[in-house]
Amino acid sequence: MVREELTQDRVKEVLDYNPKSGLFKWKVNPKHHKSGWFRGCLGGTGDLYIGVDMANYKAHRLAYLYMEGSFPPEVVDHIDGDRANNKWCNLRACSQSQNAYNSRMMSNNTSGYKGVSWRKERNTWQVRVSVGGKYRTFGCYKDFELACLISDEVREKYHGEFANHG
Repeated sequence: MVREELTQDRVKEVLDYNPKSGLFKWKVNPKHHKSGWFRGCLGGTGDLYIGVDMANYKAHRLAYLYMEGSFPPEVVDHIDGDRANNKWCNLRACSQSQNAYNSRMMSNNTSGYKGVSWRKERNTWQVRVSVGGKYRTFGCYKDFELACLISDEVREKYHGEFANHG
């Protein structure tokens, strides 16, 4: 049996989506859920999942389908970085690289500043930022504040609206 692609019509038949709150509610009464009840479960990555027709979908992808009529070409980015915030104003279609640009600082960062790391052998602060899926070095600096400023400027230049400084 081949499962048909989920359509906007089908989603709107079974779910209501509130673009202002980002929440979904049942329109129908499937098995053990009452219509009108919130529907979904939180995954380990912080994404909200909703089951429709025996398949689980990320809620932000369902919101995009609900509002735009099709799934996004690649991925849906949460502008504020909160994967559970599925308000329509917080979602945008983007490439995988753009989604990565909008990520927070890595938990193993030791400098406390995104894109800046200490180079012990040179006794300087190095600026490294991902551009086009590869990390590029943008110099080494004695002054930490200057390295941070350069890191911000590089992200603004190459990441544009997806630049996330922290």
